[in-house]
Amino acid sequence: MRSGGKAAGILGGLAVTAAILAVMVFITTVLGGSLLKFMGMEYRSFWSVFLFFVIYFIVDFPIDLLVEAFPKALRALGRLKSKWSQVLLYAVLDISVNCCVMIAIDYFMDSVQVPFPAAAAFSTALCGLNLYLERKEGKGCVRVYLAEKNGQDLPESRQLLREALTLYCEDKCLACGEADLEICTGSHGKPFAARRAGEKWSPRDDLHFSVTHTDHWWLCAVYGQPLGVDMEEQDRRVNQNIAQRFFSQAEQQWLEARGKTAEHFLELWVRKEAYVKYLGTGLTEGMNSFSAAGPAERPGGRRRRHGSRDETAPGAETGTETGKDAGTDAELVLFERIGSGDRKAFCGRLFPEDMRDQDGFPVPLIGAICTAEPPEGIEIGFLERTGEEDRGN
Repeated sequence: MRSGGKAAGILGGLAVTAAILAVMVFITTVLGGSLLKFMGMEYRSFWSVFLFFVIYFIVDFPIDLLVEAFPKALRALGRLKSKWSQVLLYAVLDISVNCCVMIAIDYFMDSVQVPFPAAAAFSTALCGLNLYLERKEGKGCVRVYLAEKNGQDLPESRQLLREALTLYCEDKCLACGEADLEICTGSHGKPFAARRAGEKWSPRDDLHFSVTHTDHWWLCAVYGQPLGVDMEEQDRRVNQNIAQRFFSQAEQQWLEARGKTAEHFLELWVRKEAYVKYLGTGLTEGMNSFSAAGPAERPGGRRRRHGSRDETAPGAETGTETGKDAGTDAELVLFERIGSGDRKAFCGRLFPEDMRDQDGFPVPLIGAICTAEPPEGIEIGFLERTGEEDRGN
């Protein structure tokens, strides 16, 4: 009975998948057929167009996977130096392949005639739609850039910040020239990215960041919406007595229920700091006027590691110098609501419990991130090191 039920479930799933694909092809036939007819396509009946697109999707889908993977592979190998060159190569290949597929199907189908200008225009429109959807989806991920001090002084924080912002802008195809990227400071001391508007600098609504550091690490988180981040090293000594001064009654009870451990204290502290940074109010926000302790309310995206663009970093040839594939090194991030009304935010744990650097060494950090809504994901990468030391001792 169990095997029969399992087989029925599989068949049911396949039937639902087939029905969804059929609906998608039907919609594409109506919209795509109308567009191609407007561009000069000729066909005998609606079912001729339907069959045309069925064959088109069957043939084009595996080829499209290769076309999408080829520029990414060249970028990972260092053959393509920028995101723009990757996008341009993908667009050229995608439009060319789509045109060839449509012309080839037209050659074998007597009931459909697709002139080359119509195939070229349709392929260009389809490629543009794919790029738009990919860019829109990418806006939902927070990029986190870490730099280790290694017992030596880091370059000026502003230099590292500009490097992180430039990497993010290049990867998202955002403007990052001298007139498009300046770091300014708000009324409460919170820095923000700005672009030139006449004689003044205007805040950018597509580029937000938050910076934090410890004795051994520097971090910058970049996102398309306002955010705040904070981190502490796990072995930092804490004074539990300050909880009475800076923690709300609910937070003190939260700590009591967990034995007032240093780990839970730091976990709560970085949440509060990240929330204050998100609000941008600085020290004017009383630390005990809100509670950062609460039940998980909403899941966010997945946290994963991404490759640095530094070609001299270990593993840069493969684009996965973090030691794990980005697709498999992912975990769900749970976010908790803090505040209410205009001051509402969602706070989540910034680092995975087994966080490691590009050489596979543990990264003993506790961090938190606050945003207006849970992001689709958190991607963590490392900037180039500024010093080397023997870490094996």
